Formats: sequence, structure tokens, C-alpha cells
Amino acid sequence: MPAADVAAEAAALAGRLAAGPTLAYAAAKRALATAWALPLADVLAAEQEDQQRLGLTGDHRDAVAAFLGKQRPVFRGR
Repeated sequence: MPAADVAAEAAALAGRLAAGPTLAYAAAKRALATAWALPLADVLAAEQEDQQRLGLTGDHRDAVAAFLGKQRPVFRGR
């Protein structure tokens, strides 16, 4: 990729990530960060807690409704 295109590509990627499921991204990042230091049972327990919490968010509700309606989900970080 030409150097002149890097900034535009980075901005496009940042936009796609920002429009995605940011709460889930944060949970995945936390899980990866702690997986190196904790026993597997603790990592899995933390992931279970995150999944339960994320399943109660407006983003999850909206994403399920979008899926069922064959629409593209809109994530709001809530």
C-alpha cells in the first residue's frame, strides 16, 4: 500500500470499528489481556459474566432484532 493511502485506510478502519459492537470489543480485549495471567477456570468465569452482562444490553437486543428482521445492526454502545 502506498504511504499516501495509509492515513485514509486507518481512518476507514477506525470508523468501521467505532460503528461495531464496542461493548463486545471491550469485553474481548479484557478477556485476552487477563487470559495470560489467570487460571483457565477464572478466565472462563469472567467470560461467562461478560456474556451474561452483554446479553442484557440494548446493543444485544437491537442486534437480535436486526438479525431477525434481516437488517444491518446499529450499535450504540449501550
